Amino acid sequence: MKRPSHDQRGYHCLATNAINNTSEVGQAIAKRSGTFSLTFFIKGDEAICSLRSIAPFDVSVIATHFGGGGHAQASGFTVPIKCFFSEIFGGDDSGLKTIPWALDG
Repeated sequence: MKRPSHDQRGYHCLATNAINNTSEVGQAIAKRSGTFSLTFFIKGDEAICSLRSIAPFDVSVIATHFGGGGHAQASGFTVPIKCFFSEIFGGDDSGLKTIPWALDG
């Protein structure tokens, strides 16, 4: 699995809020990042998250970690808003996000 840049807190990717065309938006952002992207939208008290990647990076590992699924280049998951902001965005509200996951592999 190709690893994006990371530090002790996890992986870095580009993320954006997208309600429509999430596949197309996510794929364009993944191409720009060179590894993977996260698109999301808030619905009620949950965050609906979509991951897209450029091979050979496997986003299904990340989606599975959060109770979702999919395949290597397109996966998704839904989490409570509190988890989304604390675990995924790490409390940071800048434009470029650090995804605080340390995955083995």
